[in-house]
Amino acid sequence: MENIEQRQRQIIIGMDAGYRNFGISIVDVTDTDDIKKFKFIHLETIVTKRENKKFNIKVATDDVFSIMHTLNRIREIIDDNCDLTDKMLIAAEIPTGGSQSSIAAKSMGFATAMTVAISVLYDIPAIYVDPRDVKSVVTGRENASKIFIMSTLALHFGGNFKLKKGTKNKYLFMFNGNEFHSNEFEHIADSIGAIMYAVDTSQYRLWKN
Repeated sequence: MENIEQRQRQIIIGMDAGYRNFGISIVDVTDTDDIKKFKFIHLETIVTKRENKKFNIKVATDDVFSIMHTLNRIREIIDDNCDLTDKMLIAAEIPTGGSQSSIAAKSMGFATAMTVAISVLYDIPAIYVDPRDVKSVVTGRENASKIFIMSTLALHFGGNFKLKKGTKNKYLFMFNGNEFHSNEFEHIADSIGAIMYAVDTSQYRLWKN
């Protein structure tokens, strides 16, 4: 019986780098004759909450706990869903400048550092994406609203959304067989948008070949 060689998975790890809310998507990308198909393997928003007020923990210590929790969860997700035989790439939307406070600047620095840490520790090459490029590739508009990004992306991949009962502006998103609240899907959508942008770059074509 003829042996059929199994296709090596091309796994792209999409990230929406955030300090308190870190979006991550694991996607197997099939790329044949420039037609790209996405198979969604894992979608999640990793959430950490400030604990220093409740437990009288110093802010710096709380920062360390938050970073450790996020990095450990990212590691678990990669280890559970990826294999050593996979060809892997990171596509990360990272925050840009323009923060109005030192706290915001610190959070942006932490978020960016976490994506770099994963890239270095796992030896996975990374493509870093500007938030405006994510908006543009998903909606065609650099100034698109969050709800427009989420709804456009969900519909593009066969998902749907509806207004949450009893609310005027909170939505539920049905995507890849799961249901997500808008505050969760927001970061998942950005992580997928980072992948959508990355697969049309020269860096991706060099990595693929």
